[in-house]
Amino acid sequence: MEFIGPYFHNGGQATLEQVVQFYARNGDFPAGGNLGPGIGNIRLSQAGQTQIVAFLKALSDDRVRFQKAPFDHPSLYVPNGPAQDAPGQLAIDPPAGRRYRSRHVGAGARSGTKRLASTAANV
Repeated sequence: MEFIGPYFHNGGQATLEQVVQFYARNGDFPAGGNLGPGIGNIRLSQAGQTQIVAFLKALSDDRVRFQKAPFDHPSLYVPNGPAQDAPGQLAIDPPAGRRYRSRHVGAGARSGTKRLASTAANV
């Protein structure tokens, strides 16, 4: 959770603290806004807000924080055009597993880094 900010569909809150404050103040709706029943009844003390943020940050694995395996930029195979029998010659009716060429996007260093992964709070 800690490393995926900014949060909300529009990036309206940069940090987890801001997200929890948003909900604690029942959003950014004008008084008497068009809210359904039961919406806007969250009552969070400052201590409760701090505890929720601490819990959400505890969900962040240190292997992600320090970019260590298996979270060190995992490798992917991405589509890279149709299959070819020879350079410039498209394959005619290739088998299902060979219909498209793929490009390997390699993994990062297995030993990790001492640098913290970026968060909106430390950028």
